[in-house]
Amino acid sequence: VRVGNTIEPAAPLEPLELQVTSDMPDDLLIDYGYLFLAHSQPLPAVEAKTQARRAPQADGRLADEDDTTSDALRSLDLTIAEQAYLYDDVFLPGNKHLSEAFIAVSERHQSRMGNDHPNWKDLRTPWDSLKGVSLRNYHALSHAEEEIKAIFQDQGGVAKARDRLQRHLLDAGRDRADLWAAWNELGNTFRATGDVHRAIQCFRRALYIRPDDPDVLLNLAVVLQNIGFLDDAEQIMAHCTTIMPGGVLHRFIYANILQEQGKIMEAIESYSMTLEMQS
Repeated sequence: VRVGNTIEPAAPLEPLELQVTSDMPDDLLIDYGYLFLAHSQPLPAVEAKTQARRAPQADGRLADEDDTTSDALRSLDLTIAEQAYLYDDVFLPGNKHLSEAFIAVSERHQSRMGNDHPNWKDLRTPWDSLKGVSLRNYHALSHAEEEIKAIFQDQGGVAKARDRLQRHLLDAGRDRADLWAAWNELGNTFRATGDVHRAIQCFRRALYIRPDDPDVLLNLAVVLQNIGFLDDAEQIMAHCTTIMPGGVLHRFIYANILQEQGKIMEAIESYSMTLEMQS
């Protein structure tokens, strides 16, 4: 709680006493889960439903019995510390975020292999000054890219792919140099479900490790394009066409962004170059 120019701890919240059943609709269950997160309590709401739907494996983890659990519900499987570690956010009612700075140091996740630095507050990429990137904490869930889901069909779907990638990064560390591709792939799972903030965070991690990767840059540009930051998307894709001049998809996406901005002649030129590359 802010008092004048200082921040003082808020008064403890009263323990929650909510009745939870395994047949509760996902949207209501998720709201309950948010309340428990806000009170820093365990999530019996999530446990009640996931225990009813999932069976234990030999290693003690839970495996899905069916695919009825929503992506939003699955995201609550992560602890507060794990969410902060991977994405520097904790979602609360109203789509607000708590910064990692508000989470006790003792509660922050540390990977088994120790590749944990830099912290989010120290991470910088060359694209952080773009408006759409700098405002990432304020982007609401929007524009789920249904076509991206096809990428993950052979991995059991978006939710299973996301869980696999998250567990891998939590174990190996968010800044292990050879895992930039895992961050890129994880970002694409959030493109598929419209979680803009987490998609951008994943691509920023990948770009911190591999600053000029044209495919990560393309993914970030498309996210920004979809939420209306066309100038940002154009700037990124213009850079892509210089570092990967023979990239057909990169040139095509660049042309689409130019066309959407009303830069028709430049778009036609870029479309023509795309066709020439394919001939």
